[in-house]
Amino acid sequence: MSRGIENMRMTAGAVAAAVAVVLLIGGAVQAYPITGVFESEEFPGGDVMNGRWSEGLPEGDTGTFYQIGSVISAASWDGDELGTQWQMSQQELVSAKQLRSEEFGALTIDTWVLDYEGGELVLGKDARTGTSDWWGDEAVDTEYVVDITNYSHTTQVHYIGDSIVGTYSIISLTGTFDQSKYAGYEVQFMLAVAVQLDDGATPPEGFPDYLFGDYPNPEQWGQWGVAQKIKMEITPEPSTVGLLGLGGVMVLIRRRRRRRLAD
Repeated sequence: MSRGIENMRMTAGAVAAAVAVVLLIGGAVQAYPITGVFESEEFPGGDVMNGRWSEGLPEGDTGTFYQIGSVISAASWDGDELGTQWQMSQQELVSAKQLRSEEFGALTIDTWVLDYEGGELVLGKDARTGTSDWWGDEAVDTEYVVDITNYSHTTQVHYIGDSIVGTYSIISLTGTFDQSKYAGYEVQFMLAVAVQLDDGATPPEGFPDYLFGDYPNPEQWGQWGVAQKIKMEITPEPSTVGLLGLGGVMVLIRRRRRRRLAD
């Protein structure tokens, strides 16, 4: 067999391998979540549902707006059901730090940073449409599970005298998708606002049940409210993964060709 024919066959084999890798990468990329910025319905064109939340306060009615060991549960609200598009739960409060206190006449505003650990965010399909903007068309899962790596609230508590008249939080969240399936994919909340509506022994109908984690003998008490003005980002870009894979194969082919020609 001539060296030229041998080279042609090896080149053809390398091209076939490249095509197979590209097809494999393409199939995997289609199953990945779609990347980009996703916004709630207050923003023009936004399709992310606003939500409702509760936070179990394990020490009971102490008159404070936070308790170490409290646990959050939140879910999208479509007007009839919770959790038809997204759910978030099991973040446990581990530290609280007051940043400042400001007075505006009779109104006092205290600003705090509350740090939580653990929890997961589940991104599903919008039950109203059967899909969501982040949903990969060929995804085989019924939901994307995100492990929360960082979660905190920057919270303003408004007082008149000694009475709390309002609690408003800006939520900071980062998390990673299941790395065994979606390696390198992350989600970050660029903006999300939680507003407390009330507290009590049980949340009203249409709000998540209280969670208390592993807290021993918790009191049945907590607070609840709404989550709105959500703006989140999913990264990285799936097409980049495919291009990098293709580029690696093409470099392999070129190197082989050069080596063969040099023989």
